[in-house]
Amino acid sequence: MVSIIDYGAGNIKSLTNAFLTLGETASIAKTTEDIKKARKLVLPGVGSFGFGIAKLENLIDDIQDKVIRGTPILGICLGMHLLADGGDEDGPCDGMFLLPGRVVKLPCETLPHVGWNNVSGLEDNFYFQHSYYLDAEFKDEIVGLTQHEGFSFPAVIARDNIMGCQFHPEKSGHAGMTFLRTWLRSE
Repeated sequence: MVSIIDYGAGNIKSLTNAFLTLGETASIAKTTEDIKKARKLVLPGVGSFGFGIAKLENLIDDIQDKVIRGTPILGICLGMHLLADGGDEDGPCDGMFLLPGRVVKLPCETLPHVGWNNVSGLEDNFYFQHSYYLDAEFKDEIVGLTQHEGFSFPAVIARDNIMGCQFHPEKSGHAGMTFLRTWLRSE
């Protein structure tokens, strides 16, 4: 069973439906006890870094502990950002220190970056909606890259049992479902 962390800043319904389509039961994790019982965690997110980390504050230690002990986690968009060391959106803030790097603003003229982009490494198109990206400290942890206005940035980052994607797989049609299915099958 997948546990989707509900901290008031995520796209819970779309993700739940995506997992159900894949034949996976998805529970909603809102408490310490929910996090402790989880087999796999998903941290979705819509909004800004400072807002998200403040909303998640009461669960941060539980999530960190669970992930450090080996539970797989998938961070989606803002969810991936919150797994980083910190971010600059809403002023400098600490993150969860699970994916080394810092969340910074895209150096592009047209923001937010909204739409479909090809992700090298996955060789398919995914749906993006963001103005910030995770500037990964370790480039060998970048699994897929994409571009906006000629600027290349990480679309997927993986480190041990931690994976993050900048795009929204639950809004990315067949490619997104394939991505989620692959993550579900990984251990």
